[in-house]
Amino acid sequence: MKFIVLFVFLLLSSQNVLASAGCFSQHFRDAILINEQRKNIYASFKNGYTRKISDRLISMEKRMMIPAWISDQWTHFFHQKGISVLCTELQDMSLTPPMPTALPLSIQPSRKDFISFDMHSLRKSLNSSLSLGMDQFTKQVQHQLELLEKEPRVNCLVRHFLESLRSFAKSHQRNILNLPTTERKWFSAFTKLLLKGHIYYLHESHEIDKLALEAQVDGLPIICQDVPPIPDIYQFE
Repeated sequence: MKFIVLFVFLLLSSQNVLASAGCFSQHFRDAILINEQRKNIYASFKNGYTRKISDRLISMEKRMMIPAWISDQWTHFFHQKGISVLCTELQDMSLTPPMPTALPLSIQPSRKDFISFDMHSLRKSLNSSLSLGMDQFTKQVQHQLELLEKEPRVNCLVRHFLESLRSFAKSHQRNILNLPTTERKWFSAFTKLLLKGHIYYLHESHEIDKLALEAQVDGLPIICQDVPPIPDIYQFE
């Protein structure tokens, strides 16, 4: 109930909430466009096997558009306070790596380097660490990212979501200091909802990664080539 009250309060406090799509919604629109454009290129290999990977990814992105739009409406309140949440944390899709000039790639990842996560346990662990505070949560996310450092050409969608979780969590720790004490609880509640949404989609991301593995070990960098890396911009602070 408190989250419904939070949504209504922020929405009514915003001005021109329908004036623009917002950074989060635009991010998904751009992602869908890129993946639609690349779908047939990948599908020209492996007898079209990759088409189901692209379709699954695009379907997830389309379903995320509604919560992304809602989140964008919430951000107007914080943007008026000078907090550019849901904009600075996102990597512009124009930074997505370009398609290789020659496919399939001559150097492929090994199937044994793929990490098969227990997603039920991982999501439970992440949600538990989130309840302990952003510091603990960020450490847990960073630990998972370090497990994926060995081979960057597999587990790419899970890595992308984990990088996004790290970016939002660290951004929150900076931004909340710029808000009055009376408004920090609203910002924390908003950030936690955003992070929980990311955690929810980790399971489907892992399923897509498992589908993509068959193509990746054959030299098709689907998924890995189609999401921009999200650097740890607060690493040295």
